This record gives sequence, C-alpha cells and structure tokens, in this order.
Amino acid sequence: MMKLYKLFILSASVFLLTALSGCSKEENAFTTLPEGGLPLTLKVTSDNYISTGTVETRIVEEGYTTQFTSGDEIGVLQLTPSSGNGGETVAKNYRFTLDDEGNWTGVPLSHKQGDEYIVYYPYTSVSSKEELEVYFTSFEPRLNQATYEDYTKSDLMKGEGLVSGTTLNVNLEHQMALIVIEVPLGKCATTKDGKVKYHPATTVLGAPAFSWEEGKVPYQTSDERILRYIIKPDADFSLKGSYPYYIGTRKFDIAATASDAAAKHYLFYTLDEGVEPPGSRDVQVGDYYMSDGTILPGDVASVPEGCIGIVFQADTERMSVDELAQGWTHGCVMALTNAGKDSKWGKAATEGDGENSPFAEHASTYKGMYQEIGGYVKTKYMVDTYANEATFQEVNGAFYQASQYGETAATTSYKAPKGSSGWYLPSIGQWWDIFENLGEAKGLTALKDNETTSSNIAISLSGESVFENLNTCLKAASSSVDEFESSKNYWSSSEHNRNNKGLVYAHSVSLTATSLTTTGATKTSNSNRRVRCVLSF
Repeated sequence: MMKLYKLFILSASVFLLTALSGCSKEENAFTTLPEGGLPLTLKVTSDNYISTGTVETRIVEEGYTTQFTSGDEIGVLQLTPSSGNGGETVAKNYRFTLDDEGNWTGVPLSHKQGDEYIVYYPYTSVSSKEELEVYFTSFEPRLNQATYEDYTKSDLMKGEGLVSGTTLNVNLEHQMALIVIEVPLGKCATTKDGKVKYHPATTVLGAPAFSWEEGKVPYQTSDERILRYIIKPDADFSLKGSYPYYIGTRKFDIAATASDAAAKHYLFYTLDEGVEPPGSRDVQVGDYYMSDGTILPGDVASVPEGCIGIVFQADTERMSVDELAQGWTHGCVMALTNAGKDSKWGKAATEGDGENSPFAEHASTYKGMYQEIGGYVKTKYMVDTYANEATFQEVNGAFYQASQYGETAATTSYKAPKGSSGWYLPSIGQWWDIFENLGEAKGLTALKDNETTSSNIAISLSGESVFENLNTCLKAASSSVDEFESSKNYWSSSEHNRNNKGLVYAHSVSLTATSLTTTGATKTSNSNRRVRCVLSF
C-alpha cells in the first residue's frame, strides 16, 4: 500500500546580483550611472526545501538543499528598453557557469536604468522574452533522473529581479512538482514494545534493486531509503516499478492526479507502509548481522556479502546495565574473524584498584562466571585508561586489537555500524553465551547456579562438539572467516582470581573437537592468545 501525505510548499532559492561599484538608490531609480552601465557580479544562494505545513518533518531528508555543482549553468535574460528603436525592448541572454571554486563566471552584466531581469535554471539559448516563455511552457523534466545532474536539470526555476541599492534580488521559484518516495525495506524496525522486527524471507538489504518502467528512473538521495522524482505540474502522473520483496517480486504504481501535482509542492509516498511483512519475528540467536546494521535470518538459504557477525544473544536479561542504558537492547553479535593474535592482556596486578573500576569483582564461582556479562564496560575502561600510553599496544594488546577491529585497512569491511556499541572484548559470561547458544554446549546448563568457590575456577567439558558447531555457523555466514582453532586460547575481558602469589589472572577459553575449557591465564603472556570481538545493538 502507498500512502499519500499532505502537500508541502517548496521554498524558493534566492539569487543575488551584487554590484561591484556604487550606485545611489533603489528600484530602477539610479540618479547617476557610469557610462556604459553599472557592472554587476553574480552571487547565488539557496535555501532548504521547507514546509509551510504542520505535519511531521520526517519525510524530508535531513539537510537537503538545492545545491549547484561545478559546471551548472543558469541563465539571466536582461531586458533593456530602447527609446531609439521605437521603444522596442532589447533582450540579451547571459549564461553563467559555476566553477570549481563556487563562483559564477560568464560575460559581465552591465546594468542601465530601466533594465529588467529574468533569472532561470537550467540555461537555454533564447533571444527574446517570448522565446523564454515558450521554453518555460514546453519544459519537460528528464525521464531518467538517476544521476544528480539529470535530477537537478529537471528542476525548472525562475524569478524576476528587482534592483535595490547595489543588489539585484531574484526570488527563484520552483516551476515543477516533486515526488518523494520512502523505501522502508531491508532495515530493522523498532516496534512500540522496543523489539526489533525484520523480514525473514527477504534478500533485500539496504537499497532495493529497483526495476523501472517507461524509462522513468528517480534519483536516490544520500539516504538510500529516499527517492525523488521531479514531475510536470498540473498533469496526471504515474511511476511504475518493482523490486525483490520477501518472496518473489513486488510491483507498485505511484500515481498523482493533476490536482495534486501542483507546482512548488511535493507529494510523499511510503512503499508498503503499514504492511506487516510475511513471517515477521523477533531477532534470534543464529541470525546474521550485516555491515549496515540489518538482520538476516539464520535459516536463509544463502548469505549475501556484507555479513560481519552472528547473533549469539537476544535476551535482554543477558545484556549488561551499561549496554541497555545506551539503547542496545536487541542482542549481541560475535565477529566472523579474529581481531588479532599473540596478544597480551595487561599488567600482572589487578585492574580493580582504579577509580570506578569495573574490575572490582572477580568471578570466583561458576555462577559468577555466568553472570559476568560486562565485556563492553570493561573494554571501554581499559581503552580509556591506557590508550594514550605508549605501551598500550604491547602491554594491553588484547584491548588494543579489539579497539582497532573494523578501523584498519585490513578490517574495514567489518566496521561496526552506527548505532551499535562498536566491537569490544567479550567477558567470560559472554563467551559462556557463545558456547551455549551458538556452540550448543549442553553441559554448561548445570553449572549456571553452581556456587562452588575455587582460587582457580575453570570449566572443563568433555564430549561436547562446540568446536564443530561454532565453525559450522561461521562457514555458513561467509567464505572469509577465521574458524576457531583447536587448542588455541581466546581472551576474555574478565579478570580471574588471585593466585597464591597474589597475581591476578584473566579468563581465557579454548576448544578442541571434543572439549571446552576455560582457564586462568597469565595476563602478561601472549602465547597462542587470540582476540575475537563482539558488539551489542
């Protein structure tokens, strides 16, 4: 279904013709003019498209303005009454081109008393006011407006100038109408209950691959969800097309009547607004997280390029207070590749002595390990505390590598989308969720409430196929993944208990084909230490 919103007035752009040298008064009442006329220079400004209505402003792309680019051409038709030619008006049509510096260049204007001006865009070759009127009347927007040039050159504008002081003010008005189309496809949508819904059968991610009919192609703005198409006013209009839609192809016909398509106004349409996609459900463990922040269901037949992680937790009870406070209430994602290897965790002493340190408590029981889900705040603390130290990369390599993941040339394709937490080092409790939810480690269930205390608390499960299950998930997501390596250790952001010598370890995890193990690792050791990041959204 398409919904037609109220019409909005499009504000006019303002063109200023500013005099380089002085003249005396206003509105064609110069008492003296230099011989040959007053030289003028052209200055162009433009306003945002704004609404004079009171309806919601979400329909306008933020910051959208009519902007001219280098090479654009405007016309200035100068009309000079000629007393020596029986009063017949002499018309001169000037072309001004915008250069790379943002200046309008062309043959200089020379103003004489009684001169009138018509400024218009885009430029055309005419020799009289009558010819210019024919140009305005017969003007047709381009059918294919896919490029910004084709779109802007479909936007006919004109205005009549009034000389005031040393300036010729021209109020340009849009002569065409505008169609604005919103495409709410391939994006997560937050419903009123705060849950994320998505379309489990769609292959559309980001901007849909449209097919257009009759050669009419809209311009896609910087916001990929917004399309714009300029049309001739006071005439019936139809824009037909189709796009991949969940299962199969969805066709649409955006129609405007002559009475709706008024000059200076735009019409707003939302494709499929209010239509509940077939089979919508909440985000689930095993879903694929894409580089633009969209979600693809875990049971999709094939995963397109752009997947950067796999959802391993979708329960807000298993997300920290710090994450929820930031609005990341939908789930947690495990990265597809390692952020680094052979990295140290940090200094031998505890990080719990710092002011407001999140390391004050150490997991000393199985229950404590399970409840330790503060990977985000711990990583943030370590980065904020040590990032400016020269030894950060060497001494706190695990946190350095986590902070750089997605930001380097080698990992830029995994950059965390806006609106997410960014990548961080998972806590031991988040590793627990990865193993239990993605790795199907059934033996962990019985340990969640176990309060056995030990100075070297560790998990050792045999007969589990966590290793194989995790790598199966990874290989299904992409052909470019780092599979988990047998008997290699992966850092957590959680500190372990002190040993009998007062040293503090950090939790790490390792897998084999038939076992899962957590250990207290020496923080200053980098032997076989990998970094695998997670994020929250």
